[in-house]
Amino acid sequence: MQNGKKLVVLNPAHGGNNSGIVHGEHRECAIARSVILKLQDKLLAEGKVEATTSFELAGKPLCCAWEHEERRGELKSINSTSNAIDFLLSIGVSYDGPKQESSGLVIHHGTGLMAPIVMRDTLIAHARESGYSLEGNRHYSQWFYSLDSYTATHRINHCVLNTVSSELIVLPGFLSNPADREILTSKQGQDVLAEGIAQGLYRILSV
Repeated sequence: MQNGKKLVVLNPAHGGNNSGIVHGEHRECAIARSVILKLQDKLLAEGKVEATTSFELAGKPLCCAWEHEERRGELKSINSTSNAIDFLLSIGVSYDGPKQESSGLVIHHGTGLMAPIVMRDTLIAHARESGYSLEGNRHYSQWFYSLDSYTATHRINHCVLNTVSSELIVLPGFLSNPADREILTSKQGQDVLAEGIAQGLYRILSV
């Protein structure tokens, strides 16, 4: 809590899809940073919560945690000691080829069992109002919640989930429709995402 407001620590990351590298940079990282910064600006401007990033708390430039594996422990320690709500945005964007189905949006946070449903429904509703259809592209896969399974463990180890709680809350759902790439790669689409995520966070945090 800061000034009586809940503190949200934002973390950009990408899903490890190396085929998305453009000019030596992960496209996912660039998009995740862009959306996170838009989201942070919105949260701070509206003043309902305090918002920062793990990198700001560490006094380091904003980047994707995936790019700096040595920072995983440091970021997790910062998040766990800041008494904050942890939020990580992971975006995967495939190259312009046959793997377009791997494009997607995944949100990880540790704020309660209903959080992924609330965030999913809020994002879909806000996107619909803004002219983007996300219905049908978001689905639940049980292995996302089965922490004992190899797949979930593998994902935790490789997606840099800096959640502070012991439970892993994931909004499973990938934008598998190539047309949905627009919401990830366009300025307007990223604005819609940032606004939808902000609305979802407000509902989850009851602010």
